[in-house]
Amino acid sequence: LENEAWGIETGYRYDASPAICHEEGEPPPYEWERCEPTTWPGSRVPNVFLSDGAPLFDKLGAGFTLLAIQGADGSRLVDAAAAIGLPLDVLNIDDPSLAEIYERKLVLVRPDQHVAWRGDEQPGSADEARAILDTVRGA
Repeated sequence: LENEAWGIETGYRYDASPAICHEEGEPPPYEWERCEPTTWPGSRVPNVFLSDGAPLFDKLGAGFTLLAIQGADGSRLVDAAAAIGLPLDVLNIDDPSLAEIYERKLVLVRPDQHVAWRGDEQPGSADEARAILDTVRGA
């Protein structure tokens, strides 16, 4: 077997990064031998095959990508990204079976395929959306 340490190879997480929006609570446990898919900020976003047969990673944009699960509204993040010139693609995922895997309705993915922010609702204001984007882009 070539891959015996899935946690090291695919489960690495940026817990202390200043370029992610940290959450309250305890992060999932880290195990070097295995990888449990999660969208905890700093984790590599879980890759799945979408309803059209394509892997999620093939659908991620060149910049940031906002995963919108089952019609979630992320328009404040989209508008804030446009205002500051941050490349942001939106990927709508309508498959209800994927909602459990992605844990939240909105998941913001960095260009390196790690989760920068997640939430069940979009930011409450344009200023809050801008603050999230400023954090994840290191401004």
